[in-house]
Formats: sequence, structure tokens, C-alpha cells
Amino acid sequence: MRRAITMLLYLLGLGLWQATAQQAGGLRPDWADGYFRELQGSYIEVATGNGTDYSLARGKAISNIVTKRNLASGGRYTVQMAGESSNVGTNEELTVKARILDEYVEHRGDGNWTVYLLVQTCKNPQNDYDAVSVSDRHPMTWLTFVPGMVQLDRGQKGKTMAIIGGEVAMIGGIIALEGARASYSNKVNNTHNAKLKASYIDNMDLCADMRNICIVGAVAIYAWNIIDALVAKGPRKVYIGEAGVTVAPYATTDGGGLAMRLNF
Repeated sequence: MRRAITMLLYLLGLGLWQATAQQAGGLRPDWADGYFRELQGSYIEVATGNGTDYSLARGKAISNIVTKRNLASGGRYTVQMAGESSNVGTNEELTVKARILDEYVEHRGDGNWTVYLLVQTCKNPQNDYDAVSVSDRHPMTWLTFVPGMVQLDRGQKGKTMAIIGGEVAMIGGIIALEGARASYSNKVNNTHNAKLKASYIDNMDLCADMRNICIVGAVAIYAWNIIDALVAKGPRKVYIGEAGVTVAPYATTDGGGLAMRLNF
């Protein structure tokens, strides 16, 4: 029994390690499935583009930045693409000031690319950008204290199964082993056979040791669950009004194409 519990702990640890190693930043951001938010001086929305290579797909996504505002305002525009750069031409009806908050790229099996851009567009080109940040670090919530729930919310199925399965196995082991220990304790008190009593005591001590190992395992897995929820990266999410420093390009007629802006 001791060997079985030790092997279970080893396999759980290996599963958690592999889940962490496989996490590595390839998580699809929540906003890629569709996002729109109207703020006081700007809009936040998703622009997508498809193409046979990354540059073409990204260029189409950038042109959609202006297209979306054109549809909302009724203005007219032209977008000229040259390699990876974008020159946005406008008439007096429409001027676009936008910045790219985040980007997600998919290279599909058919060889085509899809680029998703999370874009913040000012309602007026003279407006400053509303405070927005995108982060893969998420604040603590009640889910943090429920084993596996943060990982499930992040779509990390392997890590979720390892944490929940580990806790269930450890708690089940605690209950079963404590029951067995109590049973052997009763047998010790109800027999006068010295040989049987010695055997029961050995088994009782073994069950107590295994129970204690399961307690340590349950605490360790629970601690890992909380630490992982706080420090591990998850899908990138949009936070409104979050303080921070962001550097992002934006399409503007004033700069003759794409420019860079540092925001605090």
C-alpha cells in the first residue's frame, strides 16, 4: 500500500509538471472569440484578417480597423498596403486614430493564416486613449480556492484533471486509511492472541503512515493549486482602467501610417 501511494504521488507530480511545461503561452485569448466595449472616448473591438502569409493576413486585419469605423460613421476611406506597413488615407469625412492592444495569430493546417487584432479606436482623433490593459495574469477570485477551478476556467484540461484527480485520490485515501486504521485498532483491543495483536498493530501503524502521506499530498496539491492560480499565465484578458505601461502601434493619418505610442 505504501508503494502504491508513493507511485500515485509521483504520477500526479509528473502530470502537473507536464501540464505546466505544455502551457507555454499558446493559449487563445478570451477576446479572440469576439469582444466589443464602448468607453467614454473610444471603442475596443476585434479586427481579423485572413491570408496566405502572415503579412497579408495582418495587413487585412489592420485595414479592418478603419472599415469598422467607416461602417459606424458612414465616412469613406482608402487603405494601401505595402509589405508589412499600412498607409491609411482618409478624406475630410473620416479620420481614424487607433492602436493595437493585443495580437493573436493562427497558422491553420491548410497553410493559411488568420490574424486577430484587439483594437482600441478613439471616437475623436483628438481624444486620448481610455486606460485599458491586456494581461495573462489574473487577479485572485473565489475560484482560486476551489481546486482546479481556475485551471478549468483557463481551459487547461490536463492541469485541471491532475489537480482535481489528485485531491479526490488523496482525500479518498485519507478516509479509507483512517477507517482501516480504526478497524485494526478495534481488533487490537478485541483479541488476546499476541501474534495477531502484533500484526494488527503493524497494520494500524502502516495505515496511519499512509494516511499521513495522503494528508501531506492533499495539502501539497491544494497549495500548488493556489500558487499556480496566482502565478501561472492564463488566456489574455482585457482589463478596463488597469494601471500599467503598454507600447503598441496604431494607425493614423497624422503619422503617414503606423506609429508607436507609450501609454502609462
